[in-house]
Amino acid sequence: MTLLRVRLQQAFDLLRLQHTAEARDVLQSLVDDELADAVVWETLGDVRDKLGDSEGAVEAWKQAIDLYLARQMIKRAEGVLELLLILRPDDVDALATLAGLKASAVDS
Repeated sequence: MTLLRVRLQQAFDLLRLQHTAEARDVLQSLVDDELADAVVWETLGDVRDKLGDSEGAVEAWKQAIDLYLARQMIKRAEGVLELLLILRPDDVDALATLAGLKASAVDS
């Protein structure tokens, strides 16, 4: 198991135990150590949102969206965009990105 997977599993275990702040710290350490992938960023956004840090959640979700799109994981990106838009329904960039993804899906 890689270091990323071990620490991500640790964060998930903490979340199951409802140790949300501790899970955030583990996820943030992955970001700080430049080990974060899209799942880490998405989960960090979820945790920040749960802890009341809306700005931090949006920042993390935007990172996740970019990484999902880079890997052509369109459905995952759409799901995170929809979460972001719950907090920021007027986010022009998120609205445009989501509309573009949905238009591309119709065209293909």
